[in-house]
Amino acid sequence: MTRTILVVDDDRNMRWVLKKALEKAGYAVETAEDGESGLFALVQHPIDLVVLDLKMPGADGLGVLRQIQRRRPNLPVILLTAHPTVPTAVEAMRLGAADYLRKPFDVEEMRFKIARTLERRALDEQVARLSDRQREQLGFTHLIGTTDVWLRLLEGAGRAAASDRPLLVWGEPGTGTTTLAMALHRNSPRAGQPLEVVDGGLLSPDALRQELLAEGGALARALGGTLLLDHAERLPLAIQSNLGRELAALVERRGALPAPRLIAVASAGPEATTPDGLLQPDLWQLVSAIALRVPPLRERRDDLPLLLKHFAGDRVIAPAARGALLAHDWPGNVRELQGVIARALALAGDGPIELAHLPETIVRVGRANRSTPFELPPEGVNLEEVERDLIRQALTLAQGNKAQAARLLGLSRHTLLYRLEKYGLDDQRPRRRGEGTPLTGTGTCGNI
Repeated sequence: MTRTILVVDDDRNMRWVLKKALEKAGYAVETAEDGESGLFALVQHPIDLVVLDLKMPGADGLGVLRQIQRRRPNLPVILLTAHPTVPTAVEAMRLGAADYLRKPFDVEEMRFKIARTLERRALDEQVARLSDRQREQLGFTHLIGTTDVWLRLLEGAGRAAASDRPLLVWGEPGTGTTTLAMALHRNSPRAGQPLEVVDGGLLSPDALRQELLAEGGALARALGGTLLLDHAERLPLAIQSNLGRELAALVERRGALPAPRLIAVASAGPEATTPDGLLQPDLWQLVSAIALRVPPLRERRDDLPLLLKHFAGDRVIAPAARGALLAHDWPGNVRELQGVIARALALAGDGPIELAHLPETIVRVGRANRSTPFELPPEGVNLEEVERDLIRQALTLAQGNKAQAARLLGLSRHTLLYRLEKYGLDDQRPRRRGEGTPLTGTGTCGNI
């Protein structure tokens, strides 16, 4: 089977050179002169790999890469760059780039990297097919979090997955709304049927109309399955209205396959307390019966240590860095946390994550928290209660490591052990909580 490669580059001569070299190697080649044309080509052609220029007018390569990952998360992308830097390479790999080539490049090297990337993708697809045959229904327990607000969301998601009614998933950017929406499909009676994802903020209105409503578009491809509208709040009013009418017509038609189940995903700012007004009336009427709000990270701060463990893996996080991470407000939610840890891991190399590896905005919070003196309130305090609480906090920050907790408190390990026994805390350990998949946007998830 001939593989099709999409070349996206604003340099006409470069597109011509790549097209001729790849066709000579036996590939079918599509070309695009900018990011939007490339994204539209993904809708029109069965693309197996994208060769993407990093520097283009308008949306740069990393921006286009983010959008490709939201739409086709498993599609391999190789970046072309004239000036590769370590931060750029790290960011590209974090966003999902399979590899990169430096201009001017050797044609044989390019062919080798493309062939190797396609072989890896074929192997990954084979493994995924085998895993799908063997996997059991996971429910939502693999989504990380144990706070009350999170458990209530998962309980509601379980009921929503069992229903066949259209629904809305909404929340602040970066909370993992899209990841939850995809989990709803995977755990629904339609799990074995198609899942079509259309991003309302990805294409121009004409391209969106073509992708959604044209013959053979996403609406038709999702028959029997699920149509997921990501960034639904960005869909033009006319398309939202047409979509409602088309779905109603499919329901009345009662063909061999049922109409798609509609899941709309919408982003809201921190000030939004209800989903009213996020969508135009026609689309809102379709999905308003079931609305699931994904809480921001600041509303489930007790999940932070578990999320840190997931993103950092077995890497040690120094006490000062951990304290700063736990104190940060995370306005970008889980997606911001994931990005910060990915950057810190790259900067730390094989060593522990230190305060110096974190962004300055987080470092300032950490330093402020360390340097702010305790102020005795006018009514006084119970010193033993304060000491007991500080010991509990130190054990939580140190994930139960008593030597590390002693360093956080400026005590010797022997002194800490004595006070643990004195206050009846010698058996206190952080709860062990199951690990799984966090909610990130491309997401994740990216990007919940």
